[in-house]
Amino acid sequence: MIDTLKTSKDLEAAGVERKQAEAHTNAIASIVTDMPTKADFETLRLGIEGLKEAMQAHNASTDNRLSTMNSMMLFHAALTLAILASVLAFAFGLIPTP
Repeated sequence: MIDTLKTSKDLEAAGVERKQAEAHTNAIASIVTDMPTKADFETLRLGIEGLKEAMQAHNASTDNRLSTMNSMMLFHAALTLAILASVLAFAFGLIPTP
């Protein structure tokens, strides 16, 4: 926070007219008041950190699902090849008919 009375008096002591010193001091105080504080940045940092952790958890979950899907696809591909091999073996007479 800014000490407006001291700032205004400092400006006057430096040769700035009183009305101008007060106007400048009020303008500075208005700007400083709207500036984010360390606490604001800390809150923002914590929020970003929370989002980062949520994204990492989501990515891990997605990786697990993709791994499961890949395993299922490999199983189905192997099963399909086994069935195809059996059909071809039967079609070419490599498997005796009962």
